[in-house]
Amino acid sequence: SEAGLKRSIDKVFEILVYALFSTIVRALRLQITIELAQPDSRMIASFGDFLVKVVGMKEDGSKFVLPGSMFRLGATNASDRGLDIATNFGPAIQVKHLTLDEEEMSDIFDGITADHVVIVCKDAHKDRVEGLVRQLSLEGKLRGFVTLGDIERWYGACLNEYPKSLGRTLLEDLYREFTTEFPSVENLRPFMEDRGYAKSLLPEGWSIE
Repeated sequence: SEAGLKRSIDKVFEILVYALFSTIVRALRLQITIELAQPDSRMIASFGDFLVKVVGMKEDGSKFVLPGSMFRLGATNASDRGLDIATNFGPAIQVKHLTLDEEEMSDIFDGITADHVVIVCKDAHKDRVEGLVRQLSLEGKLRGFVTLGDIERWYGACLNEYPKSLGRTLLEDLYREFTTEFPSVENLRPFMEDRGYAKSLLPEGWSIE
């Protein structure tokens, strides 16, 4: 019932999704090739410096390869609208822990200029959100849905099947994003140690490192 806490919970969900997606993209070694489909010598002569300064091509216009990347754009306690995660390989990703209505759905698609949108939501919300997409005739921009069930399955694979590689990277990403979004997290360990919670509240065999 408290608006500030709702936004913070949504940010927590956003961080969980971003850290997971970013870890998987890097683990799969996704690459994007940038090249001129139909080189036009006259246009290259006119805009060669644009290709170098903005696109990142070499002066000869040869193709180049970039690693796939994801970027979390949310700001601390920002409004719950707008783009959450951008990629350099196409889709924009909108993470919604809360239930969407028609107005919010319109805002999402109107405010994102990407060709395709991926919506991450709870399993129970998928049918409702899918119905809103059809109702607003937005199917052409929707690449697909990722549900909480998908997130849990992919987390399980990272942490259980690849604990020393993906699992470690995922936990490092989570820690970095949480401390950036919620700086008070840094004060949690000394607080727990000072109160004696570090030992008394943790399950047997667990520790704070």
